[in-house]
Amino acid sequence: MRSKRIRLAALAAALALVLAGCSLAQPERQEKQADRFVGVFLVCTADGVWDALTGNPNLVEYGQEELTAEGLGSFTVPREVLIAQYDPEERTYTFPGLEGWALFTYTREDEDGPYIASCSDMAEGNFATDVTDQGTSETMEGTIYYGPPADAGADWDPYDDFYGIWHAYQVYQAPDGTVYIDGSGNSYSGGGGMGFTHEESCSSTVNGETVADTVSVKVNIELAPRIERLVVSQFSADNTLLRSQELPLGADLEPVVCGADAAWALVEAYNQNGTVERTAYTLPDPDGEPIYHSLVILDDQGMGTSTTLEISQARQ
Repeated sequence: MRSKRIRLAALAAALALVLAGCSLAQPERQEKQADRFVGVFLVCTADGVWDALTGNPNLVEYGQEELTAEGLGSFTVPREVLIAQYDPEERTYTFPGLEGWALFTYTREDEDGPYIASCSDMAEGNFATDVTDQGTSETMEGTIYYGPPADAGADWDPYDDFYGIWHAYQVYQAPDGTVYIDGSGNSYSGGGGMGFTHEESCSSTVNGETVADTVSVKVNIELAPRIERLVVSQFSADNTLLRSQELPLGADLEPVVCGADAAWALVEAYNQNGTVERTAYTLPDPDGEPIYHSLVILDDQGMGTSTTLEISQARQ
């Protein structure tokens, strides 16, 4: 899980300066702080499983929730949540008994003070924070790739052969730092590429001014072909083939160092569906920046990992 940390002191100071005209006086909040929406945790289950939390033995009671039934009125029932576990060495959160992809921020405190960090298990994840006189705005976007499983045939069709259900569980953090999911969020079925967004805002009063803290999440779910063979070929300046090598597939690809006699390289990805994707690169100088070729590698279940192939040139 990738993580970034931003010190809260910088955000708090910036917001105080904007609202108080360079005054660093402690802001006075007049509303009780509530559990805050901080992102999503995406889970993919088999067809027909509309709640991945059902039967999870790690669910715990966390307050009450009010329900309304026609003819019975309103009543309260215990609220069950799945609390995330923090790993201080890896600086990551996991949800016990549940596998998926995280895309959220969280607040913690260490010996240097409070900080905001981000968690992303997605193939691509981006986070941004904007502070204005109207409040703070956090935006995050992630991408998940999927495709045919290892035992699928060349005619695998995502619309006919993918029977998974995507669950976008909303992640919350309590004032005491507890990170959890409570089952809220939307579910999506069907194959093919798709995406969704979710946004929540909460208002408070700071130094007599109303400010809104907004968290906006966007998740893209994209199809990727299954690469069966990855070949890099090296050519001379007169386009003579010098050598070719097939690379073992995996999340960490072996770097390619081209010979000093090579002028350009050809990357060929042979896909399970019979297509071939070819990309040609002019090789950099030995002291120049390597080439980074982006690829998506699918695991046996068809879930993708974004990786890069590094290509450089040897010295003469």
